[in-house]
Amino acid sequence: MPETVTTRNPIKAVITGSAIIVVDTVNHNDYGDLTFIDKESNSYKIAVKRIKFFESIITPGAAVKLNYAEAYGKPYIYSAVKVEGALPPPVKPQEPLPEHQEVIKEAVKSTATAVKEVSGQEQGMWWKEMGECFRTGLFKKDEGVGKTLWIRYCSQMLDKLGISIETKGK
Repeated sequence: MPETVTTRNPIKAVITGSAIIVVDTVNHNDYGDLTFIDKESNSYKIAVKRIKFFESIITPGAAVKLNYAEAYGKPYIYSAVKVEGALPPPVKPQEPLPEHQEVIKEAVKSTATAVKEVSGQEQGMWWKEMGECFRTGLFKKDEGVGKTLWIRYCSQMLDKLGISIETKGK
């Protein structure tokens, strides 16, 4: 049976799930919403009107239990509680058994060859989405995969606009 929790809001919500995460980075987007990413690279968002209840709890490096509820059929973060003490050790994924290795290799090979053609409109939508991820700070432009994606994003945009940048030798 779902747990019922009440906060400062007099409306009771039915908790639909919960998760314990370790917060990695915390940002605010252009709308003032609190956005944060956990150590497993999952992103979360709390609307600007509700961040006053969460800003002191959701800090980088903090272990937090998030409780989810539903409003209008969509899940949202209803409450957050800092977790005190040590977290349980992460569970290592099991290695596939040797007899399954061949099946896995075939599945990866068939998936790699089945590349889907994308329409121009859909491709444009994904480029816009990637730009939004850079703008909000979800992708970091100066580190890791984000840096590679940023370089690729800029080069593709310059190519689409017909702009070329050339460096002249000495």
